[in-house]
Amino acid sequence: MSLITSVQNPLVKYVVRLQHKPAFRRKEGKFVVEGVKETLRAARGGFRPEKLIVCPDILKEPEILNEIPADQKVEVSPKVYAHMAYRGGTEGLMAVGAQKPFVLNDRCKGKRGLILVAERIQKPGNIGALLRTTDAVGTDCAVFIDPATDLYNPNVIRASLGTLFTQPVAVASAEELEEFLKKHRIRLFAAT
Repeated sequence: MSLITSVQNPLVKYVVRLQHKPAFRRKEGKFVVEGVKETLRAARGGFRPEKLIVCPDILKEPEILNEIPADQKVEVSPKVYAHMAYRGGTEGLMAVGAQKPFVLNDRCKGKRGLILVAERIQKPGNIGALLRTTDAVGTDCAVFIDPATDLYNPNVIRASLGTLFTQPVAVASAEELEEFLKKHRIRLFAAT
């Protein structure tokens, strides 16, 4: 592995754009996972990074790299890592990979138990908190109706502690959800 020491490196610029530009994430179909816990959960949920970015001077447990299959591993200097990181204190590990669609009929297929439905959530941190809650409660699926942010937002991933990758999550319109609930004979209970 070679060491990237310049913030002008094309990969560094690419990661920064993915971190900060939702339209660029959508166009590229890629996203960034940042942090040890988040990256491990993503890998355990089936995410295979195209690039695993490691700062050896920061990463305290390099043996965890064996748990994360990646197409390519890249090392960066602390200065470069700090430039790419969306937030501080992320333990010297991030990964770049392809987005998967959050299609309701694919992600919640055959689910008839407890499904969380949240409509028009605006703050990425609130989406992450709801995902942590669904993980703790053991819901069968989480459905976000017309969210005001994309689920690959770095703050969603951080706030969910990576549970975005370990449970069924879908994004749908109100009409799609209504059709899904009728088709599967699922009762809806509402709260505000």
